[in-house]
Amino acid sequence: YQAIARLRTDRSLEQTNADVWSHGDFAYVGTWAIPCSGTGVKIVDVSDPSKPELVATAAGYPGTSAEDMEVLSVDTPAFTGDLLAVGIQQCSEEEGFGGLALLASPFSEPFTFFFAPETIGDFQLVDITDPANPSLTDDWGALKDAGFPAGAGFIPPPYDCSDPLCRGAFAAIFAHSTKPSGDGTTAYVAYWDLGAVVLDISDPTDVTFVGRTVYPLASDGDTHSAVPNGDDSLLATTDEDFSPVDLPTKVPGDTWGFARLWDISNPSSPVRLSDVTTPHSLTNKTDAFYSAHNPEFAGDKLYVSWYSDGLRIFDVSDPASPREIGFYRGQPNRGLLSPRPIPLDWGVHVEGGRIYLSDMSVGLYIIEEK
Repeated sequence: YQAIARLRTDRSLEQTNADVWSHGDFAYVGTWAIPCSGTGVKIVDVSDPSKPELVATAAGYPGTSAEDMEVLSVDTPAFTGDLLAVGIQQCSEEEGFGGLALLASPFSEPFTFFFAPETIGDFQLVDITDPANPSLTDDWGALKDAGFPAGAGFIPPPYDCSDPLCRGAFAAIFAHSTKPSGDGTTAYVAYWDLGAVVLDISDPTDVTFVGRTVYPLASDGDTHSAVPNGDDSLLATTDEDFSPVDLPTKVPGDTWGFARLWDISNPSSPVRLSDVTTPHSLTNKTDAFYSAHNPEFAGDKLYVSWYSDGLRIFDVSDPASPREIGFYRGQPNRGLLSPRPIPLDWGVHVEGGRIYLSDMSVGLYIIEEK
């Protein structure tokens, strides 16, 4: 795999790059940093993929970062056109504003339980038929709606996550991210130590629990992403697990996070088919960050942005025996999180024969398959 081009971002902004998306002749690169710059989403003209050009930014608010985004062509009675949806993260209680633009709001359930008139779950279903007037149709929370533990040890009971399901260096249960099924009737929610939660959203006013992926007893948990394939027969989850550098809770022999493939033909009881790994992810090396991050399917291929292991591409036509068929490892660079030069690849998006890869320190790579 060969990079057609890369676009380096302005390092003077004291920020790192986050996820990536593409739509037509433009790529969109999010930002994530502490302190947050409020830069928002960087919009890049990729009509000539060998010469990408930064042309604008959007959704930049002081005291926030814009980690995730998607762009869709929308046609409703209230709005027709291309719509950029951005997840906004608040940097501190003193500045900016909080909340995510889409469906997962980490720790919303315990926060609203203690500080709001009504408890609202971490998963929230929002009607954006009229994007100028979004409205919450229903929500779902692990404790309030299904009796699972939720929260984290730094939160008072009943959200102190004092249960064996809460495990590892960051023992917590919260909604981290979510993806819909192809027909829009199911949501797959990455719920950290609870696994990937499957929710029925066919009635937008009545979100109901269907099932969840169950970790092996010795696993560290940490479900970061849960993404279905095109026909909703297969689910890829990735664990953002930094165990080898999670001092002082480091366990000798514990490895980095990797991906897992699940049969979801029966969504009430997902069946684990295989683990998707790289050689580095099965070690406890500490010279870089070898955890998986974000997955995306394209046909029978699974693309995973794998931090310092770069972009990894797997043939999953036989999901019980995934096979790595390609990779791209970008230029090592120093960044806010890396005292030594290493790649830190955050997000991947595949469209129109191109692969868009975002690196936290470098910026945007545009890659073609040879």
